[in-house]
Amino acid sequence: MMEWVIIGLVSLSGILFAIGGMINKAIRRFLLPLILASGGVILGISVIRCLISLPLMIGALCLGYGENHPLWRKALTILALGLCLLPMATGPNGLVTLIVPLVFGTGYWLSNKFPWFTWKLVELSCGFAMGGVVVLLALSS
Repeated sequence: MMEWVIIGLVSLSGILFAIGGMINKAIRRFLLPLILASGGVILGISVIRCLISLPLMIGALCLGYGENHPLWRKALTILALGLCLLPMATGPNGLVTLIVPLVFGTGYWLSNKFPWFTWKLVELSCGFAMGGVVVLLALSS
């Protein structure tokens, strides 16, 4: 049964992150954090840790990183997307939260360098990474 929760959480995270970039940003900014926090609780992360991460995820997902923003702001956003999950971690397993900035930062760079690497791939992979990190944090706690 938990396997389906894991598959659903990772898949839904990627889809919601990508849809939030196309249709309605509120899906990414508010629904995705709620799904990630709820999934964390279902998978065994303590409720308080997930509740602490919830507003941090909302804040991180509301930060801008578009063409109108300076490089330092883009870097802050990329880092915040991973660090917002840190309260869900226990001990040294918090390092896995760095997967999200690595995935998003690499995707951001690739999308600017190669036209075949579309922005939807960046969004989808970042959402998958966020869901995957929550799963890894739950399995390692």
